[in-house]
Amino acid sequence: MSDRPEVTQKQIQSRATSQSFSRGKSLYRDNSISQTVRRGDEIEARCRGSYPEPYRVWVKFNGSEITVTGCNCEYDWGGDCKHIVALLLTYVNEPDRFEERQTLQTALMSRNKEDLVDIIMLMVTRYPDLQVIVDHPTPNEIATGMIPLDTLSFRQELRDAFTSYDDYYDYRGDPMIHKVDQVSSVADRLVERGDWLSASAVYRTILEEFADLDESYYHDEDGELGMSIDMAISALDRCLKQSIVIDSDNERHAIFDALLGVFIWDINFGGIGIGDEAPAIILKHVRREDIPEIRKLTEQARDQRLNRRHSDWAAEVYNGFLMDLDMLDEVDPEIILERLRAQEMYHLLVNKLLEMKRPDEAINVIKKEMNTAYEWTHALNLLVEHGHDTKAQQVAEEILANEYSYELTEWLLDRYKASDNKEGSLRWQKRQMQERPNIQVYGELKTTAQALNQWENLRLQIIRDLQASENYELLTRIYLHDEEWALAWETLPAAEQQYRSSIYPPKLDIIVAESSRHDLPERAIPVFVRYARQYIDSRGRDNYQQAASLLAKVQQAYDQLDEIETWETLIAGIRTEFKNLPALKDELKKAGL
Repeated sequence: MSDRPEVTQKQIQSRATSQSFSRGKSLYRDNSISQTVRRGDEIEARCRGSYPEPYRVWVKFNGSEITVTGCNCEYDWGGDCKHIVALLLTYVNEPDRFEERQTLQTALMSRNKEDLVDIIMLMVTRYPDLQVIVDHPTPNEIATGMIPLDTLSFRQELRDAFTSYDDYYDYRGDPMIHKVDQVSSVADRLVERGDWLSASAVYRTILEEFADLDESYYHDEDGELGMSIDMAISALDRCLKQSIVIDSDNERHAIFDALLGVFIWDINFGGIGIGDEAPAIILKHVRREDIPEIRKLTEQARDQRLNRRHSDWAAEVYNGFLMDLDMLDEVDPEIILERLRAQEMYHLLVNKLLEMKRPDEAINVIKKEMNTAYEWTHALNLLVEHGHDTKAQQVAEEILANEYSYELTEWLLDRYKASDNKEGSLRWQKRQMQERPNIQVYGELKTTAQALNQWENLRLQIIRDLQASENYELLTRIYLHDEEWALAWETLPAAEQQYRSSIYPPKLDIIVAESSRHDLPERAIPVFVRYARQYIDSRGRDNYQQAASLLAKVQQAYDQLDEIETWETLIAGIRTEFKNLPALKDELKKAGL
């Protein structure tokens, strides 16, 4: 038996919430842990809990590190549960309580065939669900040709797991994920024995059953099921590299169908990323004689998506894959281009033209056929990716000269900033300030104009324009940005008048008061007091905390003005007025008031 893994109470505490650790300590002190066993780098036990049947708890180590923990309780709120904490505390404080036994594999290897049969019979009697594992064909039988591989039992198990959705999670996790991983492990063992054809059939079965999964049964908040499906897809990629698999027409076609099925399922679900590698794997291993059938299935899936939600996106994804198939099939590139034009797949058309070193034609498509900021920016990004950054900027300039777009302007500004083109940035920041003036654009414009020594006159023009348009709210925010506190207070009343009828008016007065309180404390005090009273009138401890915070600022302002007596009169009046609010008095006391 290997040396005993060493762990500390600090490690245990870091793995659990404070509440779980505290409750775990109580369970340990109550001697709730029993049947303690150590098998090499694993420990296990039973822990008394809320149900008559004790929980099964186990921990696996790698040296002094805790690598995996498990418990069949329903805890799912982060970190180790209290039962795991109790087990680990028992192990740290009373290691001699753990009976040392052989690992499960070592113990089973030492038994003879009759003993193993008896053990399996007992297990199946107690847990009838294990019968399906016994029914699986064994790798040795398959490899020696004693029986043909029949995936029907795996298929039924997966189907049952995929369609028996409920909210139950046992210590093994989500039954869907558990079953996929269990069946994958069978295929993994077949790979270890060199039976790639049988392994391929099992991995493929997982994908086929998943592709038939009704969307209403799909639940995978943590993405674990998607990861398991993607692992099966990667395993099929490895299988296709084996001559016995790739040279089998039936198995190769079945794999491509399964990969395509997951790809189509993901698109129909809205594109959550399951099976993203499937198209690339098909393209990597497909033979020319396979392409017509794959093309037909893809076109059918595309056409079924017409006029449905996200149909434009889905059509583009499908057509992109079809275009790649055409290239492998050595279809005339001009036919591909004409097909993309006819289908109005302009993004794909631009990309294809750029791949064919025809940037001028691609630019012509962008100018003539694209009409939205989304289309423009995505197409211009393609130009940049193909090394035509300057041309992309020129196209953006031409489009914006005819039709202003805030999103396209943002794209162009990002390119100018990346190339340190301050003149270009200034030109379009000024346009932004005219079209959609806001304080963020003002700040960026100020930085650029100052670097070019053009800020003073430009600022005067901006202020005049905002005054002419009576945009007093932005004027107030600009004065705050430039720390012109007195001017901010001057424009504040006009700004408040403009948004007085708004459902959710901005609390600009408190912003002005907070920003200027150190320079103009006498202006800030009345605002702070008014808001503090509003919070008090709203009742509740959270509101009292807000009120106390504001009153603390009032105290600081009066200290700055050297008007301590005025402050003391104010706070004494508030204490008297609200003497029947003990929670308020408590919060004032906490704030030192």
